[in-house]
Amino acid sequence: MPSGEATAPELFATCLGRVLVVALVVGGLAALVTVNRLEMLPTLWIAGLTAAGLAAVGGVGLGLWLTKAPPSWARFTALALVALLGISLEAVALKASWDVSGFFEDVAPQLPTRGYSVIALDEHDSTEESLQGATIGELTGDPNREGVETHLREKFSAEFATCGDQGTLTQQLTAGRFEAAVMDSSIYAAYEEADNAFFDATQVLYTFDITTALVAPTPPTDAAEIGEPFLVYISGIDTSGPISSVSRSDVNMLMAVNPNTGQILLVNTPRDYYVKLHGYGPTKDKLTHAGIYGVQESIDTLQDLYGVQIDYYARVNFSSLIKMVDLVGGIDVNSPQAFTTVTGQRFAQGLNHLDGKAALAFSRERKAFAEGDQQRGKNQQLVIEALIAKGSQRSNLLRYNELLGALADAMEMNVPRSQISNLVKQLLDSGGSWNVQSMSVDGEGASEPTYSMGSMKLYVMIPDQASVDAATTKLKEVLRQ
Repeated sequence: MPSGEATAPELFATCLGRVLVVALVVGGLAALVTVNRLEMLPTLWIAGLTAAGLAAVGGVGLGLWLTKAPPSWARFTALALVALLGISLEAVALKASWDVSGFFEDVAPQLPTRGYSVIALDEHDSTEESLQGATIGELTGDPNREGVETHLREKFSAEFATCGDQGTLTQQLTAGRFEAAVMDSSIYAAYEEADNAFFDATQVLYTFDITTALVAPTPPTDAAEIGEPFLVYISGIDTSGPISSVSRSDVNMLMAVNPNTGQILLVNTPRDYYVKLHGYGPTKDKLTHAGIYGVQESIDTLQDLYGVQIDYYARVNFSSLIKMVDLVGGIDVNSPQAFTTVTGQRFAQGLNHLDGKAALAFSRERKAFAEGDQQRGKNQQLVIEALIAKGSQRSNLLRYNELLGALADAMEMNVPRSQISNLVKQLLDSGGSWNVQSMSVDGEGASEPTYSMGSMKLYVMIPDQASVDAATTKLKEVLRQ
Protein backbone atom coordinates (compact mmCIF):
# COMPACT_ATOMS: atom_id res chain seq x y z
CA MET A 1 0.00 0.00 0.00
CA PRO A 2 1.44 3.43 -0.96
CA SER A 3 2.80 5.45 1.96
CA GLY A 4 0.30 7.94 3.42
CA GLU A 5 -2.80 6.14 2.18
CA ALA A 6 -5.38 5.32 4.81
CA THR A 7 -6.14 1.73 5.56
CA ALA A 8 -9.73 0.48 5.57
CA PRO A 9 -9.93 0.56 9.41
CA GLU A 10 -8.53 4.10 9.38
CA LEU A 11 -11.10 5.21 6.79
CA PHE A 12 -13.81 3.66 8.89
CA ALA A 13 -12.49 5.48 11.96
CA THR A 14 -12.44 8.75 9.99
CA CYS A 15 -16.09 8.38 8.90
CA LEU A 16 -17.23 7.26 12.32
CA GLY A 17 -15.31 10.11 13.93
CA ARG A 18 -17.06 12.65 11.71
CA VAL A 19 -20.44 11.12 12.56
CA LEU A 20 -19.58 11.53 16.24
CA VAL A 21 -18.58 15.15 15.62
CA VAL A 22 -22.02 15.80 14.13
CA ALA A 23 -23.62 14.03 17.10
CA LEU A 24 -21.52 16.14 19.46
CA VAL A 25 -22.53 19.37 17.75
CA VAL A 26 -26.24 18.47 17.64
CA GLY A 27 -26.26 17.06 21.19
CA GLY A 28 -24.34 20.01 22.63
CA LEU A 29 -26.50 22.63 20.96
CA ALA A 30 -29.70 20.76 21.91
CA ALA A 31 -28.52 20.56 25.52
CA LEU A 32 -27.82 24.29 25.57
CA VAL A 33 -31.27 25.04 24.13
CA THR A 34 -32.92 22.72 26.68
CA VAL A 35 -31.07 24.26 29.63
CA ASN A 36 -32.05 27.73 28.42
CA ARG A 37 -35.69 26.63 28.21
CA LEU A 38 -35.68 25.82 31.93
CA GLU A 39 -35.20 29.55 32.60
CA MET A 40 -33.76 28.90 36.04
CA LEU A 41 -30.01 29.19 35.55
CA PRO A 42 -28.69 32.72 36.05
CA THR A 43 -28.21 34.88 32.97
CA LEU A 44 -24.41 35.07 33.29
CA TRP A 45 -24.15 31.31 33.69
CA ILE A 46 -26.23 30.70 30.56
CA ALA A 47 -24.17 33.18 28.54
CA GLY A 48 -20.91 31.61 29.73
CA LEU A 49 -22.16 28.05 29.21
CA THR A 50 -23.36 28.87 25.70
CA ALA A 51 -20.06 30.54 24.73
CA ALA A 52 -17.93 27.77 26.22
CA GLY A 53 -20.05 25.03 24.70
CA LEU A 54 -20.01 26.50 21.21
CA ALA A 55 -16.26 27.18 21.40
CA ALA A 56 -15.54 23.62 22.54
CA VAL A 57 -17.82 22.01 19.97
CA GLY A 58 -16.54 24.25 17.19
CA GLY A 59 -12.87 23.76 18.08
CA VAL A 60 -13.02 19.98 18.43
CA GLY A 61 -15.29 19.55 15.45
CA LEU A 62 -13.30 21.75 13.04
CA GLY A 63 -9.97 20.38 14.21
CA LEU A 64 -10.89 16.76 13.72
CA TRP A 65 -13.11 17.26 10.67
CA LEU A 66 -10.67 19.29 8.54
CA THR A 67 -7.48 17.42 9.33
CA LYS A 68 -6.16 15.58 6.27
CA ALA A 69 -4.33 12.90 8.20
CA PRO A 70 -6.47 9.97 9.24
CA PRO A 71 -7.12 10.00 12.94
CA SER A 72 -5.17 7.62 15.08
CA TRP A 73 -7.09 5.19 17.22
CA ALA A 74 -6.07 7.21 20.28
CA ARG A 75 -7.45 10.42 18.77
CA PHE A 76 -10.58 8.60 17.63
CA THR A 77 -11.11 7.24 21.16
CA ALA A 78 -10.71 10.75 22.61
CA LEU A 79 -13.21 12.12 20.08
CA ALA A 80 -15.69 9.37 20.93
CA LEU A 81 -15.44 10.18 24.63
CA VAL A 82 -15.99 13.90 23.98
CA ALA A 83 -19.00 13.12 21.79
CA LEU A 84 -20.47 10.82 24.44
CA LEU A 85 -19.99 13.59 26.98
CA GLY A 86 -22.01 15.96 24.78
CA ILE A 87 -24.77 13.39 24.33
CA SER A 88 -24.82 12.75 28.10
CA LEU A 89 -25.20 16.49 28.70
CA GLU A 90 -28.25 16.47 26.46
CA ALA A 91 -29.73 13.50 28.36
CA VAL A 92 -29.23 15.24 31.71
CA ALA A 93 -30.75 18.47 30.41
CA LEU A 94 -33.74 16.62 28.97
CA LYS A 95 -34.35 14.78 32.25
CA ALA A 96 -34.20 18.08 34.16
CA SER A 97 -36.73 19.56 31.74
CA TRP A 98 -39.03 16.55 32.10
CA ASP A 99 -38.80 16.65 35.92
CA VAL A 100 -39.74 20.33 36.06
CA SER A 101 -42.52 19.97 33.47
CA GLY A 102 -43.88 16.92 35.30
CA PHE A 103 -43.95 18.83 38.59
CA PHE A 104 -46.08 21.64 37.19
CA GLU A 105 -48.47 19.15 35.63
CA ASP A 106 -48.79 17.12 38.84
CA VAL A 107 -49.36 20.09 41.17
CA ALA A 108 -51.94 21.74 38.92
CA PRO A 109 -55.38 22.02 40.55
CA GLN A 110 -57.33 18.77 40.32
CA LEU A 111 -60.93 17.80 40.90
CA PRO A 112 -61.12 17.78 44.71
CA THR A 113 -62.47 14.84 46.70
CA ARG A 114 -64.63 15.20 49.79
CA GLY A 115 -64.68 12.61 52.57
CA TYR A 116 -67.99 11.53 54.10
CA SER A 117 -68.78 9.59 57.28
CA VAL A 118 -71.91 7.57 57.97
CA ILE A 119 -72.49 7.73 61.72
CA ALA A 120 -74.92 6.18 64.18
CA LEU A 121 -75.56 6.31 67.91
CA ASP A 122 -73.29 4.17 70.07
CA GLU A 123 -76.12 1.77 70.96
CA HIS A 124 -76.63 1.02 67.25
CA ASP A 125 -75.08 -2.13 65.76
CA SER A 126 -71.47 -1.19 64.96
CA THR A 127 -71.17 -3.15 61.69
CA GLU A 128 -71.44 -1.87 58.14
CA GLU A 129 -74.01 -4.53 57.41
CA SER A 130 -76.46 -2.81 59.78
CA LEU A 131 -76.81 -0.04 57.17
CA GLN A 132 -78.47 -2.37 54.66
CA GLY A 133 -81.89 -0.90 53.86
CA ALA A 134 -81.45 1.79 56.56
CA THR A 135 -82.88 5.29 56.45
CA ILE A 136 -79.99 7.76 56.50
CA GLY A 137 -80.32 11.43 57.35
CA GLU A 138 -78.63 13.99 55.09
CA LEU A 139 -78.40 17.73 54.52
CA THR A 140 -80.69 19.23 51.89
CA GLY A 141 -78.05 21.76 50.82
CA ASP A 142 -75.13 19.34 50.42
CA PRO A 143 -73.59 20.23 47.01
CA ASN A 144 -72.69 16.56 46.50
CA ARG A 145 -76.06 15.20 47.62
CA GLU A 146 -76.78 13.39 44.36
CA GLY A 147 -73.41 11.60 44.36
CA VAL A 148 -73.75 10.71 48.06
CA GLU A 149 -77.20 9.21 47.55
CA THR A 150 -76.09 7.24 44.49
CA HIS A 151 -73.13 5.78 46.36
CA LEU A 152 -75.12 4.78 49.46
CA ARG A 153 -78.03 3.35 47.46
CA GLU A 154 -75.65 1.14 45.48
CA LYS A 155 -73.77 0.08 48.61
CA PHE A 156 -76.60 -0.37 51.14
CA SER A 157 -79.93 0.11 49.27
CA ALA A 158 -80.43 3.01 51.64
CA GLU A 159 -83.37 5.41 51.91
CA PHE A 160 -82.93 9.06 52.84
CA ALA A 161 -84.44 11.69 55.11
CA THR A 162 -83.43 15.30 54.54
CA CYS A 163 -82.68 18.01 57.11
CA GLY A 164 -82.27 21.72 56.49
CA ASP A 165 -79.22 22.35 58.65
CA GLN A 166 -76.49 20.62 60.62
CA GLY A 167 -78.14 21.21 64.00
CA THR A 168 -81.40 19.59 62.90
CA LEU A 169 -79.50 16.62 61.44
CA THR A 170 -77.75 15.86 64.73
CA GLN A 171 -80.90 16.42 66.82
CA GLN A 172 -83.01 14.07 64.70
CA LEU A 173 -80.34 11.35 64.72
CA THR A 174 -80.15 11.62 68.51
CA ALA A 175 -83.96 11.45 68.72
CA GLY A 176 -83.99 8.23 66.67
CA ARG A 177 -85.82 9.66 63.64
CA PHE A 178 -83.46 7.66 61.38
CA GLU A 179 -80.88 4.93 61.96
CA ALA A 180 -77.82 6.82 60.70
CA ALA A 181 -76.69 10.15 59.27
CA VAL A 182 -74.17 11.02 56.57
CA MET A 183 -72.06 14.15 56.91
CA ASP A 184 -68.83 15.70 55.76
CA SER A 185 -65.98 14.02 57.66
CA SER A 186 -64.45 17.43 58.44
CA ILE A 187 -67.71 18.56 60.06
CA TYR A 188 -67.84 15.40 62.17
CA ALA A 189 -64.23 15.98 63.25
CA ALA A 190 -65.23 19.48 64.40
CA TYR A 191 -67.57 17.89 66.99
CA GLU A 192 -64.59 16.01 68.42
CA GLU A 193 -62.53 19.20 68.59
CA ALA A 194 -65.37 20.93 70.46
CA ASP A 195 -65.57 18.06 72.98
CA ASN A 196 -69.22 17.87 72.08
CA ALA A 197 -71.54 15.31 73.68
CA PHE A 198 -72.82 14.38 70.21
CA PHE A 199 -69.38 13.10 69.23
CA ASP A 200 -69.07 11.06 72.42
CA ALA A 201 -72.48 9.45 71.83
CA THR A 202 -71.87 8.40 68.20
CA GLN A 203 -69.71 6.06 66.14
CA VAL A 204 -68.54 5.94 62.52
CA LEU A 205 -69.87 2.93 60.62
CA TYR A 206 -68.64 3.70 57.11
CA THR A 207 -66.51 6.27 55.25
CA PHE A 208 -66.19 7.06 51.54
CA ASP A 209 -64.98 9.78 49.15
CA ILE A 210 -66.86 11.70 46.48
CA THR A 211 -65.28 13.66 43.64
CA THR A 212 -66.84 17.06 44.14
CA ALA A 213 -68.36 19.57 41.78
CA LEU A 214 -66.13 22.31 43.19
CA VAL A 215 -64.19 24.26 40.60
CA ALA A 216 -60.45 24.55 41.27
CA PRO A 217 -59.25 28.16 41.59
CA THR A 218 -57.54 29.82 38.65
CA PRO A 219 -55.39 32.97 38.86
CA PRO A 220 -57.38 36.18 38.28
CA THR A 221 -57.19 37.64 34.77
CA ASP A 222 -55.21 40.60 36.13
CA ALA A 223 -52.79 38.47 38.21
CA ALA A 224 -49.28 39.83 38.69
CA GLU A 225 -47.02 39.84 35.64
CA ILE A 226 -43.66 38.06 35.74
CA GLY A 227 -41.26 40.01 37.94
CA GLU A 228 -44.03 42.02 39.61
CA PRO A 229 -44.96 41.68 43.31
CA PHE A 230 -47.60 39.02 43.97
CA LEU A 231 -49.68 37.56 46.80
CA VAL A 232 -49.99 33.83 47.55
CA TYR A 233 -52.47 32.15 49.87
CA ILE A 234 -50.88 29.18 51.67
CA SER A 235 -53.48 26.72 52.90
CA GLY A 236 -52.52 23.94 55.28
CA ILE A 237 -55.22 21.29 55.48
CA ASP A 238 -55.69 18.97 58.45
CA THR A 239 -55.27 15.65 56.65
CA SER A 240 -52.45 13.26 55.83
CA GLY A 241 -54.00 11.73 52.72
CA PRO A 242 -54.29 12.94 49.11
CA ILE A 243 -53.69 16.66 48.64
CA SER A 244 -56.93 16.87 46.64
CA SER A 245 -59.01 16.10 49.76
CA VAL A 246 -61.46 18.84 50.72
CA SER A 247 -60.84 19.65 54.36
CA ARG A 248 -60.76 22.36 56.99
CA SER A 249 -57.90 24.78 56.44
CA ASP A 250 -55.94 24.93 59.69
CA VAL A 251 -53.15 27.12 58.28
CA ASN A 252 -54.22 30.33 56.56
CA MET A 253 -51.15 32.30 55.60
CA LEU A 254 -50.82 35.14 53.12
CA MET A 255 -47.37 35.48 51.59
CA ALA A 256 -46.62 38.77 49.82
CA VAL A 257 -43.56 38.47 47.55
CA ASN A 258 -41.77 41.46 46.03
CA PRO A 259 -39.01 40.23 43.67
CA ASN A 260 -37.82 43.81 43.08
CA THR A 261 -37.04 44.55 46.73
CA GLY A 262 -36.32 41.01 47.92
CA GLN A 263 -39.07 41.27 50.54
CA ILE A 264 -41.46 38.57 51.73
CA LEU A 265 -44.23 39.27 54.25
CA LEU A 266 -46.09 36.43 55.99
CA VAL A 267 -49.46 37.31 57.52
CA ASN A 268 -51.09 34.64 59.66
CA THR A 269 -54.85 34.60 60.20
CA PRO A 270 -55.93 32.35 63.11
CA ARG A 271 -58.03 29.34 62.15
CA ASP A 272 -60.75 30.35 64.65
CA TYR A 273 -61.18 33.88 63.24
CA TYR A 274 -64.92 34.63 63.24
CA VAL A 275 -65.66 35.93 59.75
CA LYS A 276 -68.43 36.13 57.21
CA LEU A 277 -67.79 33.44 54.62
CA HIS A 278 -67.80 34.93 51.13
CA GLY A 279 -70.43 32.63 49.64
CA TYR A 280 -72.36 31.41 52.70
CA GLY A 281 -74.25 32.96 55.58
CA PRO A 282 -75.61 35.17 56.99
CA THR A 283 -74.24 33.51 60.17
CA LYS A 284 -70.50 33.99 60.51
CA ASP A 285 -68.14 31.04 60.76
CA LYS A 286 -64.63 30.04 61.73
CA LEU A 287 -62.11 30.73 58.98
CA THR A 288 -60.95 27.10 59.14
CA HIS A 289 -64.44 25.97 58.02
CA ALA A 290 -64.12 27.92 54.76
CA GLY A 291 -61.85 25.12 53.52
CA ILE A 292 -64.77 22.69 53.72
CA TYR A 293 -66.38 24.58 50.84
CA GLY A 294 -63.23 24.56 48.71
CA VAL A 295 -60.01 26.54 48.54
CA GLN A 296 -61.68 29.26 46.45
CA GLU A 297 -64.02 29.99 49.37
CA SER A 298 -61.01 30.48 51.65
CA ILE A 299 -59.39 32.79 49.07
CA ASP A 300 -62.56 34.87 48.62
CA THR A 301 -63.13 35.15 52.38
CA LEU A 302 -59.57 36.37 53.01
CA GLN A 303 -59.84 38.85 50.14
CA ASP A 304 -62.98 40.22 51.79
CA LEU A 305 -61.23 40.45 55.16
CA TYR A 306 -58.09 42.26 54.00
CA GLY A 307 -59.31 44.08 50.89
CA VAL A 308 -56.47 42.73 48.71
CA GLN A 309 -56.33 40.55 45.61
CA ILE A 310 -54.78 37.10 46.03
CA ASP A 311 -52.96 36.12 42.84
CA TYR A 312 -52.15 32.46 43.52
CA TYR A 313 -52.51 29.71 46.09
CA ALA A 314 -50.47 26.75 47.35
CA ARG A 315 -52.06 23.93 49.29
CA VAL A 316 -50.14 21.55 51.53
CA ASN A 317 -51.04 18.89 54.06
CA PHE A 318 -49.18 17.15 56.87
CA SER A 319 -47.39 14.78 54.48
CA SER A 320 -46.22 17.74 52.36
CA LEU A 321 -44.48 19.51 55.24
CA ILE A 322 -42.56 16.41 56.32
CA LYS A 323 -41.39 15.82 52.76
CA MET A 324 -40.38 19.44 52.06
CA VAL A 325 -38.31 19.78 55.24
CA ASP A 326 -36.52 16.47 54.69
CA LEU A 327 -35.76 17.29 51.05
CA VAL A 328 -33.84 20.46 51.95
CA GLY A 329 -31.86 18.66 54.65
CA GLY A 330 -33.84 19.83 57.70
CA ILE A 331 -34.36 23.36 59.00
CA ASP A 332 -33.13 25.48 61.91
CA VAL A 333 -35.88 27.16 63.92
CA ASN A 334 -35.34 29.61 66.78
CA SER A 335 -38.13 28.89 69.26
CA PRO A 336 -39.11 31.81 71.54
CA GLN A 337 -39.87 29.38 74.37
CA ALA A 338 -39.34 25.82 75.51
CA PHE A 339 -42.39 23.55 75.30
CA THR A 340 -43.48 19.92 75.22
CA THR A 341 -46.15 18.71 72.79
CA VAL A 342 -49.15 16.60 73.78
CA THR A 343 -47.29 13.61 72.32
CA GLY A 344 -44.28 14.25 74.56
CA GLN A 345 -41.87 15.79 72.06
CA ARG A 346 -39.70 18.53 73.58
CA PHE A 347 -38.38 21.70 71.99
CA ALA A 348 -35.79 23.93 73.61
CA GLN A 349 -35.87 27.70 73.82
CA GLY A 350 -33.51 28.98 71.12
CA LEU A 351 -32.17 27.10 68.12
CA ASN A 352 -33.68 23.72 67.21
CA HIS A 353 -32.64 21.66 64.17
CA LEU A 354 -35.76 19.92 62.89
CA ASP A 355 -36.34 17.09 60.46
CA GLY A 356 -39.70 16.73 58.74
CA LYS A 357 -41.56 14.97 61.56
CA ALA A 358 -40.18 17.34 64.20
CA ALA A 359 -41.15 20.36 62.08
CA LEU A 360 -44.70 19.02 61.83
CA ALA A 361 -44.89 18.52 65.61
CA PHE A 362 -43.50 22.04 66.16
CA SER A 363 -46.09 23.49 63.76
CA ARG A 364 -49.14 21.64 65.07
CA GLU A 365 -48.84 22.16 68.82
CA ARG A 366 -51.18 24.66 70.43
CA LYS A 367 -52.32 23.19 73.76
CA ALA A 368 -48.90 23.80 75.32
CA PHE A 369 -49.32 27.57 74.99
CA ALA A 370 -51.38 30.10 76.90
CA GLU A 371 -51.99 31.87 73.57
CA GLY A 372 -53.10 28.61 71.96
CA ASP A 373 -53.71 28.98 68.25
CA GLN A 374 -52.04 32.40 68.16
CA GLN A 375 -48.70 30.89 69.19
CA ARG A 376 -49.20 27.95 66.87
CA GLY A 377 -49.61 30.38 63.97
CA LYS A 378 -46.40 32.15 64.97
CA ASN A 379 -44.56 28.82 65.11
CA GLN A 380 -45.87 27.94 61.66
CA GLN A 381 -44.45 31.22 60.39
CA LEU A 382 -41.08 30.32 61.92
CA VAL A 383 -41.12 27.01 60.04
CA ILE A 384 -42.03 28.71 56.74
CA GLU A 385 -39.30 31.33 57.26
CA ALA A 386 -36.77 28.56 57.91
CA LEU A 387 -37.93 26.67 54.81
CA ILE A 388 -37.54 29.79 52.66
CA ALA A 389 -34.06 30.41 54.06
CA LYS A 390 -32.94 26.81 53.51
CA GLY A 391 -34.60 26.50 50.11
CA SER A 392 -32.92 29.73 48.96
CA GLN A 393 -29.43 28.38 49.59
CA ARG A 394 -27.46 27.95 46.37
CA SER A 395 -26.98 24.22 47.01
CA ASN A 396 -30.76 23.69 47.00
CA LEU A 397 -31.48 26.12 44.15
CA LEU A 398 -29.05 24.20 41.93
CA ARG A 399 -30.95 20.94 42.55
CA TYR A 400 -34.36 22.51 41.95
CA ASN A 401 -35.32 19.85 39.38
CA GLU A 402 -34.75 17.07 41.93
CA LEU A 403 -36.68 18.95 44.62
CA LEU A 404 -39.61 19.79 42.36
CA GLY A 405 -39.83 16.23 41.05
CA ALA A 406 -39.97 14.84 44.59
CA LEU A 407 -42.64 17.33 45.69
CA ALA A 408 -45.00 16.67 42.78
CA ASP A 409 -47.40 14.50 44.82
CA ALA A 410 -47.13 16.54 48.02
CA MET A 411 -48.74 19.84 47.12
CA GLU A 412 -51.24 21.60 44.87
CA MET A 413 -50.83 25.10 43.51
CA ASN A 414 -51.57 27.40 40.60
CA VAL A 415 -48.40 29.52 40.75
CA PRO A 416 -47.16 29.63 37.12
CA ARG A 417 -43.89 27.99 36.18
CA SER A 418 -42.68 31.32 34.84
CA GLN A 419 -43.06 33.01 38.25
CA ILE A 420 -41.10 30.30 40.06
CA SER A 421 -38.44 30.23 37.33
CA ASN A 422 -38.01 33.98 37.58
CA LEU A 423 -37.58 33.85 41.38
CA VAL A 424 -34.98 31.07 41.26
CA LYS A 425 -33.13 32.79 38.44
CA GLN A 426 -33.10 36.11 40.33
CA LEU A 427 -31.74 34.49 43.48
CA LEU A 428 -28.95 32.72 41.58
CA ASP A 429 -28.12 35.86 39.63
CA SER A 430 -27.90 38.07 42.70
CA GLY A 431 -26.55 35.53 45.14
CA GLY A 432 -28.77 37.25 47.70
CA SER A 433 -31.48 36.11 50.09
CA TRP A 434 -34.98 37.16 51.02
CA ASN A 435 -35.81 39.64 53.76
CA VAL A 436 -38.67 37.77 55.47
CA GLN A 437 -41.00 39.47 57.93
CA SER A 438 -43.95 37.97 59.81
CA MET A 439 -47.05 39.28 61.53
CA SER A 440 -50.30 37.87 62.87
CA VAL A 441 -53.68 39.47 63.36
CA ASP A 442 -55.24 39.38 66.81
CA GLY A 443 -58.64 38.95 68.36
CA GLU A 444 -60.59 38.05 71.47
CA GLY A 445 -61.95 34.61 72.30
CA ALA A 446 -65.71 34.06 72.44
CA SER A 447 -68.34 31.33 72.09
CA GLU A 448 -70.67 31.78 69.12
CA PRO A 449 -72.85 29.75 66.70
CA THR A 450 -71.33 29.14 63.28
CA TYR A 451 -72.73 28.67 59.78
CA SER A 452 -71.22 25.18 59.40
CA MET A 453 -72.25 23.78 62.81
CA GLY A 454 -75.64 25.44 63.22
CA SER A 455 -76.80 26.65 66.63
CA MET A 456 -74.12 24.78 68.59
CA LYS A 457 -71.74 27.35 70.03
CA LEU A 458 -68.03 26.93 69.32
CA TYR A 459 -64.90 28.71 70.43
CA VAL A 460 -64.17 31.53 67.98
CA MET A 461 -61.90 34.56 67.84
CA ILE A 462 -63.58 37.92 67.29
CA PRO A 463 -61.25 39.90 64.97
CA ASP A 464 -59.39 42.91 66.29
CA GLN A 465 -60.02 45.37 63.46
CA ALA A 466 -56.95 47.49 64.29
CA SER A 467 -54.65 44.50 63.74
CA VAL A 468 -56.48 43.61 60.49
CA ASP A 469 -56.06 47.18 59.24
CA ALA A 470 -52.34 47.13 60.17
CA ALA A 471 -51.86 43.87 58.24
CA THR A 472 -53.68 45.28 55.22
CA THR A 473 -51.45 48.37 55.24
CA LYS A 474 -48.30 46.26 55.49
CA LEU A 475 -49.41 43.91 52.72
CA LYS A 476 -50.09 46.80 50.35
CA GLU A 477 -46.75 48.36 51.26
CA VAL A 478 -44.78 45.21 50.36
CA LEU A 479 -46.81 44.69 47.18
CA ARG A 480 -45.95 48.12 45.83
CA GLN A 481 -43.43 48.12 42.96
